[in-house]
Amino acid sequence: MNRATITAVARGVILASTPLFLGCGSTPDQSGNQARTERQHPEEARILRWSIPVHYHGTQMRLELPPGDQEQSAHIERYDLGDRLRAGNLSISHQYERFEVAGAHYRFESGSRVFVFRPPTAETPWESSGDRFALVCIGDGVTPVLREDRPDGAVTWYFGRARVERGVDGTLRYVHRDEDRSFRLPVTLLLGSRGELIDSRPSAG
Repeated sequence: MNRATITAVARGVILASTPLFLGCGSTPDQSGNQARTERQHPEEARILRWSIPVHYHGTQMRLELPPGDQEQSAHIERYDLGDRLRAGNLSISHQYERFEVAGAHYRFESGSRVFVFRPPTAETPWESSGDRFALVCIGDGVTPVLREDRPDGAVTWYFGRARVERGVDGTLRYVHRDEDRSFRLPVTLLLGSRGELIDSRPSAG
């Protein structure tokens, strides 16, 4: 899919997703219940299913389960350079003090809660919203989206080598290579298959 096609698809997604929605980025709440996932039509709402939390190299890790998978737990597999945590066909590995997923490396703060989402595609984009902001990623079908809830209350979403940070003061910051931007709320950010920022626009507060 070329950039022009990606941009057209992505802008269609962002228009359909405004005003703010509760999307595919939904994670279990503090009680462990599953948050609802709202698509464009309420009747299409579904529940994301997560593996049972596993304490994995200083984090509490949960992986999204594939549709129809009855196995609720994730398991650790060891190999020469380290180990990996797997649930179905989704996994995250740890080696040399770093986490790795689909060729991208991460360092999570000790004590964080980390959620690993199944890779989004242009047809099934990842979507999430919070207090006066929304995020949409069309994805490449290979790279999972990750969310890190840090002990201080800050949240970071990872899209390959790009990330979006929500500080404890409510600010929203996008970082990718040499690009480092902060956004005034309310805002919706649209990310491409490599985490690139395709579009940003004010959204309903």
